Amino acid sequence: MAGDLASAAGDYRLANRFFDSVLTREPNLVGVRFNRAATARFLGELESAEKDYDAVIAVDPADSEAWLNRSHLRRQTSVRNHIAQIETALGGDHPAWQHRMRLLYALAKEREDLGHVAQAFAALDAATKLRRCHLDYDIGDDLAALAAIRSTFTSSTLASMGEGFSGAAPIFVLGLPRSGTTLVERILEAHPDVVSGGEMSAFARALEHCAKASGFRGGGKHALIPFSKTLDPVMLGEFYHALASAGRDPSLHIIDKLPLNYLYIGLIAKALPRARIVHVHKPPLAVGWGMFKTLFVQGYPFSYDQVELGRYIAAFHRLMDHWSRELPGRIHHVFYDDLVRDPTTGIRELVAACGLDWNEDCLSPHKGSTANTSHSAAQIREPIHTRGLSGWRDFAPYLEPMRKAMLAEGLVTE
Repeated sequence: MAGDLASAAGDYRLANRFFDSVLTREPNLVGVRFNRAATARFLGELESAEKDYDAVIAVDPADSEAWLNRSHLRRQTSVRNHIAQIETALGGDHPAWQHRMRLLYALAKEREDLGHVAQAFAALDAATKLRRCHLDYDIGDDLAALAAIRSTFTSSTLASMGEGFSGAAPIFVLGLPRSGTTLVERILEAHPDVVSGGEMSAFARALEHCAKASGFRGGGKHALIPFSKTLDPVMLGEFYHALASAGRDPSLHIIDKLPLNYLYIGLIAKALPRARIVHVHKPPLAVGWGMFKTLFVQGYPFSYDQVELGRYIAAFHRLMDHWSRELPGRIHHVFYDDLVRDPTTGIRELVAACGLDWNEDCLSPHKGSTANTSHSAAQIREPIHTRGLSGWRDFAPYLEPMRKAMLAEGLVTE
């Protein structure tokens, strides 16, 4: 339908107009109402989204996605929450494991909001175990890939690759998920010379295309890593720019906010010499807690087991230390805690590091009207605050497996 097409194209306001029109004629179409709730959430229309999710659940209590999304729209309170309803739903006999898993995530979120630490963690622990046991995943494969990237892209190798395409100056905002990348994106997006492309897969797609065009015959990521250092950086940069700038004003700096771009920092630096690279950092256990309690739509399979998550975060830190050492001066590091404690200083430094003139609008990212589809779609509508800085500490006694895994890998957790 037209609304779905508009939503897929990223025009959520147009999509909502189509959904409104359909629901005016046929108000009981729960699928359309669910989609309207989703687009309203992306647009920051959170009360409207909650009403639609309420209506979906009333008609179809088995729609566990609606339960989960509704729980994340706002901070739940002792007088306004859905805990009793969720627990009743968990007592049902729905056969799908995904249904129970989503309800457990919803329960964990609402229990955490109310400060019910033990009960919140019990629900979350059950949810993550349920998710992990249905994943075919070997963390050793990912850890080996990160180690291979470090050994392949040394300063001497990078120096031998030559310079790439200088006709574009994108801004890459990267880091682990739940580290604050969405806040940094919104700050920069408030600048009139910047447009956000969101979490684009453009660089990975450009890399795959250029590798095939250069004779790569497959073999997975472990074969692609050494092959990628032989690519023409001009071709890689040009193809990336063509993908990233399609449908956007080419005179603006485009934000690419895909967290996983940290894997490609060496190639990004060579293919796009004018690119600005911003790494957003949170303390290891803080970001680990944020990831552990998130049900990702796709990717990050290591985040559903504390030990695996701790090992991956340690490997990520080794990789970022490597990039900082091999590419001195190319990465601007934003420490999330410092940013929210002193936004004016941090934002001024960020804007300058991205080569932009100062603009006061960057100090009020919550006033932006553009849509956001990330897990932080609801939180970013609030002014910058420090409320969540220490929340993970309430759960620290339950995060010992993660902490010990980090320490075993040599990562200092504080």
